[in-house]
Amino acid sequence: MISKEFLKLLLKHWKLITILVFVMFLGSIIDGISLSSLPIALRIIFNSQEPPHYFQHIPSLQFLDEVIANTFFRVPPTVAIFRLSVFILILFLLKFLILYTKDLMVAYVEERIIMNLRNDMFRHLLTLPVNYFRRHGEIISRFTNDTKLLKGALTEGLFDFVNSTIKALVFITIAFLMASQLMLVGIITIVPLGLFLGWVSRRLRRRWDRINYYMGEIAGYINSVSRGIKVIKIFSTIEREFERFRRISRKYFISALKLEALGKFAQQSSEFLVAIPIVLLLIYSSHLIFVERSLTSDQFMVFLLVVISTISPVKRIFRSNNFIQQGVAAYHRCLELLNLPPEPRGGNTPFTGLEREIEIKDLWFSYENHPVLRGLNLKIRKGQKVAIIGPSGAGKTTFLEILAGLLKPVKGQILMDGKDLWSFDIYSYRRRISIVPQETYLFEGTIYENLTMGEDIPLERVIEACKIADAHEFIEKLPGGYFYHLDEGGTNLSGGQKQRLAIARAILRNPDLILLDEPTSNLDAESEEKVKNALSRALKGKTSIIVTHRLSTAVDSDLIVVMDGGRILDTGNHEELLKRCRVYRNLVSLQSLT
Repeated sequence: MISKEFLKLLLKHWKLITILVFVMFLGSIIDGISLSSLPIALRIIFNSQEPPHYFQHIPSLQFLDEVIANTFFRVPPTVAIFRLSVFILILFLLKFLILYTKDLMVAYVEERIIMNLRNDMFRHLLTLPVNYFRRHGEIISRFTNDTKLLKGALTEGLFDFVNSTIKALVFITIAFLMASQLMLVGIITIVPLGLFLGWVSRRLRRRWDRINYYMGEIAGYINSVSRGIKVIKIFSTIEREFERFRRISRKYFISALKLEALGKFAQQSSEFLVAIPIVLLLIYSSHLIFVERSLTSDQFMVFLLVVISTISPVKRIFRSNNFIQQGVAAYHRCLELLNLPPEPRGGNTPFTGLEREIEIKDLWFSYENHPVLRGLNLKIRKGQKVAIIGPSGAGKTTFLEILAGLLKPVKGQILMDGKDLWSFDIYSYRRRISIVPQETYLFEGTIYENLTMGEDIPLERVIEACKIADAHEFIEKLPGGYFYHLDEGGTNLSGGQKQRLAIARAILRNPDLILLDEPTSNLDAESEEKVKNALSRALKGKTSIIVTHRLSTAVDSDLIVVMDGGRILDTGNHEELLKRCRVYRNLVSLQSLT
């Protein structure tokens, strides 16, 4: 009914679950004792002097009949009533304590399992290649919808299933002790219920797989629309976007209806299916009581009470199975994320810094068999300022991401002082470089927290870096200064301010290599000038590579690299490229730079 993978998840917490199952077992025993004691209570209330003989046919348990007789029937009626009252109070107190403990443990175990799973997923998520993070909706669905379904599978599903199963087994055991002849008939008639439950389980899981898939589609589409809402409104495509969403939503609707139809059918039909063995048992028991006279009325009464009480847990077993199957399907989607291969880690050698040069040799890279970089060759000396320019789609940003160790080339090498980049531990390499992206992302938190990125860096060093990046002046004017709280994405700052913070964050690490991707592309003239001045101070004496469309940012570089179609067309300084590179001259003429 549950998959091996789901079982492994539970086995990680086997100690807690074992204790929980034991508490459930105690609760079921108390329920069983409550039912079995009802005929005793009736005999005492109606002043019957004849004690019941529940265990006369089981020699090892006959002493219990003696205990019951001595406690309640061989004493005066007032004493018997008093003892019965105390017994009932103790029974209900134990039931309260056990059920309360069970509920607390269920809450603890389920939250612990979900917390550990989320932690494992998030830790693994951070190790995945950057390409995976384009699937925002799918990622969010894993951490929200799927974990929510898994939580329901534990609370309303598995733990309820286990509790109901234990209770049903305890009741069946009591019924067997009361009337073993009847129980054999009952077991034979209940077998078809188990087969029916297995049939339903397999189909429920398949239908939950479809539900979870379409929920991920919905989450992904909503995320996409949220990010592009300005474009949608400007181009008046609201009706088109709604129609696309409506189609996805209808697929979810149809799948949900099919799921509900099967789940409700199983749940409601269980009552009818349970009624069949009960009717057969009633017919057979009448034969044992009135014809064979091998069954007493007390035994039959307890047996009947227990069997009727078994209906509720059996129904809950069918109900909980629906939740279990949706949780198993959701967990398999979480496993898809956990089973994704992490990004390459590289070798074991720590990167200790750049001493002489970076050499790119015959570098190739493809996205899904579509070549983006084609045989790049380039040498960059330590301390050089290199600008990479070219038309859109030339492969400039991809080249920068490969240099940052975010993507691994399909062919060729990046040599750091003659050693392949991927022979180093890539994490140690990244700690020695910094990158300023085209669109600076700032996390919710203070400016200080965003600049230090969790490291314990003295405020004096942070201020020094911000002065170099021309950011100190505007930070000082903010309420709280360096401890001014930023909204997610830094939306309470201007583009130029965010970009200068990104530069400060980059140089604060004192990196061997600084990579910049279009650092001034989205800025107005005034902000661009401030960022350019900040860059000239920040990059002084540093090895830096700047991807840019703006030739005004590139002209003072030590080396300009012209790219187009995933290839390096030419390299040189401004004057050299004007003379011999047609693509460069076209870019110059387009930007009126002479």
